[in-house]
Amino acid sequence: MGDGVGANMRPAKRGNGALDTNPVSHREMGDFMAEFERNQREMLSTQLGELKTTITDSVTELVDRSQAATIANQRALQEKTFEYVDAQVGSLRDSHGELQSKHDQLQAKHDHLESSVNDMRARMAMAESQSANVSQLLDEENFVRDPILSRLKINAAEPLSNASVKLAVSGWLETAGLPEASWEFSGPALGIRFFVDFKGDLLSAARKAKKANLALRRPSGDWVNPEALNAANAKVCLFVGPDKSPQQEAQEAMGKKLLRVVKDLHPSVEFVFDKKRNLIQVKEGKERKDFATLVAKSFEDKAPKFWSPTLREFGFSKEAILEKMEHNTRSQVDPEDANWAF
Repeated sequence: MGDGVGANMRPAKRGNGALDTNPVSHREMGDFMAEFERNQREMLSTQLGELKTTITDSVTELVDRSQAATIANQRALQEKTFEYVDAQVGSLRDSHGELQSKHDQLQAKHDHLESSVNDMRARMAMAESQSANVSQLLDEENFVRDPILSRLKINAAEPLSNASVKLAVSGWLETAGLPEASWEFSGPALGIRFFVDFKGDLLSAARKAKKANLALRRPSGDWVNPEALNAANAKVCLFVGPDKSPQQEAQEAMGKKLLRVVKDLHPSVEFVFDKKRNLIQVKEGKERKDFATLVAKSFEDKAPKFWSPTLREFGFSKEAILEKMEHNTRSQVDPEDANWAF
């Protein structure tokens, strides 16, 4: 070997002529090993750095490829989703158009049916009115009959179906402790006047009728009106009262109408209606003066008879009163008087 460590490691001769194989110097050997280790560390560090760089670049490349693939997949999925949504929206629009068309057709049918029902109700009401007039004419002999104590009459504010009124009546009478087996309901298929007749002997049936009527009276003294549903499912009041003869009904209806007329013509005067005596009276303090007697001899022959002294005392005009009564419209008549025309 030339220069270097090997040159310093020649065998040395001992005193007896033998060779010395130990290194020239332990210090030189230590420097050599230290240099060797340093060189190895530097080489390993360089290789480790290169390996890290390679790994980092590879990972980065993989991540980039993965992200690119993910983005591409997401875009493809979004495109498919948009296509699906567009197809569904188009289908829904088509369905909406069909439903709107069907709705319009149903609405037209509903309007037509509603118009037909209203027309039928008007015809039925007219037919009932004509039927009632015919019945009154045929029942002329019973105009002054006695009231039927076992009967309650029910008048509606507008034409109602028989089934609707009966349903309302059943609820009220059930609450009063009167099951359906104890009474019988009657009336037109569509109308404003109905009847409840209670079963049993004359006395017990009359007591049931009175019990049913009083069941509508509150402790305060006010009266409750049962309600039935019309064709539009709106509530309509029912007016319940004991049966009266046609003569009583005619006189009371005439008295109510006359009372409204004179109160309208003479608002400063106090008028009262004595139903038991069929009298309209003028009240001054505690004193009452007879003004008009209500006379009904038949369905056609009915009119008030005025007391002349009261007419003169208060300056009332009989002609003006009768003219206003003649021109009163049916809409001004109470529902319970709806079957009576003046």
